[in-house]
Amino acid sequence: MGGPRSAGVNPLSFAYPPLPSTCGFRSMRGGRGIRTSEFLQSGCSRMRPINGVHKGDLRLSGDLTLTGQIRGTVWVMSGTTFDCRGQVVGDVVVEYGGTAVVRGMVVGKILNAGGTVDLFGMAAAVNDSENSRTIVHPGTVITGN
Repeated sequence: MGGPRSAGVNPLSFAYPPLPSTCGFRSMRGGRGIRTSEFLQSGCSRMRPINGVHKGDLRLSGDLTLTGQIRGTVWVMSGTTFDCRGQVVGDVVVEYGGTAVVRGMVVGKILNAGGTVDLFGMAAAVNDSENSRTIVHPGTVITGN
């Protein structure tokens, strides 16, 4: 990965403007590639983007748009929206009250445990719980791997 490197500076932090304390996301493993900051549950009105590669699991506590790649499991918590236009190399777990809109690719499974999933893109498999809402739109590809 190119970009500025110095002690204490994340290699991709130059690609993202500073965020107010109410916007961000939490990394579960402290993955490299994207600055990790906390969402304070105060209702940030803008959706945080990931354009590069994030290595490690993410537990969302605020809305997130993915146009790059996440290598790990994405946990979509209650009250959050995950807009996947890129690629997740892992699973997407949508908990009760969470929303995932998948226009890109999920190499693993989409596990809907009570949230809402709109699937336009591609996924290996989709598993629903009894109280979940999953919409598979025309043109969606489910590989079954």
